[in-house]
Amino acid sequence: MLTLLSDVSEDRALAVIVDDAQWLDRSSLDALAFAARRLDGERVVFLVGARGNSPAAALTGACPS
Repeated sequence: MLTLLSDVSEDRALAVIVDDAQWLDRSSLDALAFAARRLDGERVVFLVGARGNSPAAALTGACPS
């Protein structure tokens, strides 16, 4: 996923949009978080929407302790 997003963003800016992220399984959430952390210098933006206290907050580091 990381390589795919990086390759696509070489040609044009890319938006990864995830709605209802509270329904993501842990593996998908981990893959998105992994890619988001490593694509800092690329032309990729992640927009994630989630309801309530969900594991998806880990993408922004906003998880309550």
